[in-house]
Amino acid sequence: MRLTEHLPADDVTLSLIGDGDHRLSRPQDIALILRSLEGLVDRVV
Repeated sequence: MRLTEHLPADDVTLSLIGDGDHRLSRPQDIALILRSLEGLVDRVV
């Protein structure tokens, strides 16, 4: 969380997955990753 304080952008989002495993390989974890990437792509394009 301290890292986000040092990033140059103000619109940083940090998602904590308390019960996620190291690989984030569960369907709900993969869905969150995909939604996050889609949001990023929408902002860039």
